[in-house]
Amino acid sequence: MKSLHKLLITQFLTALADNAILMATVFIITEQALGNVYVAIVQACFFIAYALLAPYAGILSEKIPKSNTLWMGNALKLLGASLLFMGVNPAVSYAIVGIGACIYGPGKYAILREITKDEQELYKANGLVEGSTIIAILLGTVLGGFLSAKSLMLAMIVIMACYVLSFIFALILPKGEVSDVKFSRAWRDFGRDVATLVKIKEARTTMIGTSSFWMTSSVLRLAMIAWIPIALGIGTDTASLYMGVSAIGIMVGAFLSPKIIKLEKVQKVVYLGVGMSLAISVVGWLPYAVPIALILFIAGFCGGAYMIPLNTILQEKGTVVGNGKTIAIQNFFENILMFSGTLLYSGALKAGVEIPNIMIGFGVFFLIVSLFVGTQFKSIKSIKS
Repeated sequence: MKSLHKLLITQFLTALADNAILMATVFIITEQALGNVYVAIVQACFFIAYALLAPYAGILSEKIPKSNTLWMGNALKLLGASLLFMGVNPAVSYAIVGIGACIYGPGKYAILREITKDEQELYKANGLVEGSTIIAILLGTVLGGFLSAKSLMLAMIVIMACYVLSFIFALILPKGEVSDVKFSRAWRDFGRDVATLVKIKEARTTMIGTSSFWMTSSVLRLAMIAWIPIALGIGTDTASLYMGVSAIGIMVGAFLSPKIIKLEKVQKVVYLGVGMSLAISVVGWLPYAVPIALILFIAGFCGGAYMIPLNTILQEKGTVVGNGKTIAIQNFFENILMFSGTLLYSGALKAGVEIPNIMIGFGVFFLIVSLFVGTQFKSIKSIKS
């Protein structure tokens, strides 16, 4: 079995469990009548854990083989799932899952650089990893919602089994290269590496683009989980199917991205950003199931195709500080923005703003960022150094 195939299986299983456990957590919160704001609080705990540990995760992914960070991350995710299964507070349990995801994240993309031969192969591999991840998000979201409604115990057993299997496949991945870096200088080196990447126009622009995408996407998921049951009069488990439609769109967009956007014409991602912005701005005003599903698919498709070239460019330019560190920095900013988006979403709910209006606000934000990203890339002819 090729190394890429092993990585795809590892990533698929852990991503499936990550999304299933979110739906299980939402189900627990709903059962305990804690409200939509508490869902946002739990999500925020995940982001905080991710962001605070990012400097250490980046160093860890350089100091030890990338595959080791994958099985270590899965082990912590399994611990968080086990605690949730035992009735520990959802915020605490999900924060531990967030720590595991933080450790896992840099290795997932950094190892791609080691198992691919050139820029185009890396681009295609990124599409495969993102595509398989989105399939896992689709299945995890739907399966998590369905199983939780039928039997929370069964849902948690399936989730923990996925983490165990992902752990096993991570163990047989190639070990790769390591560097002599020290944890004692984690934040100092992190700041220096951030400064280095920010000075590189392509790296700076891609981090702005990907971070704003994940901020908007995380709010969209929270908003749709809360709004669709009310708008269509259905349960949370059925509402998860609509997020599955969005995930299918992301999957298709990720797979087709290398054919839609050539790296030397990366400024064309602006059209995809505009498409996603318009879709999320109007979805909250649609009263019927089919139009909602269609618009969520379009939003997902545009988002999936938007992300892949940006990730590839960042990985190519990030070699200057190390691939693991680059992904950790990217994860740091993405989770800071997702946390900020969650706070804004929660604050808007508390202030009485309706969810469709909240989505217009985030749609306008992503539109502005997409236009900025497209403008910045206009002068770039190639990502090659």
